[in-house]
Amino acid sequence: MNQYEQKVELFFELKGTPDSSRESYWRRM
Repeated sequence: MNQYEQKVELFFELKGTPDSSRESYWRRM
């Protein structure tokens, strides 16, 4: 699970997604 989270973090960093969108994404999971 931790490896998956790291991939998602990389994905958001590459897209330059704001923290607010990142938090809403984790709430959806």
